[in-house]
Amino acid sequence: MKIQKTAMQKIAVFENNFLYPGLRTHKLHGEFSEFWAFSVTKSHRILFKFLKDNQVVYCDIDDHDIYKK
Repeated sequence: MKIQKTAMQKIAVFENNFLYPGLRTHKLHGEFSEFWAFSVTKSHRILFKFLKDNQVVYCDIDDHDIYKK
């Protein structure tokens, strides 16, 4: 439950400023090159995609194994 609350707080920050330094927003590479991610905690990330008109779709939240799916 705590990770959900933290994730919602981080999403609010992201939606206000997606490049806020504490989020460590970054573009992914390789098979995930169409995705971006930002940090929720030291171990958890939110995987997302940018759409048209600065819209975002959140795809997944998980630990670093998110990149192995």
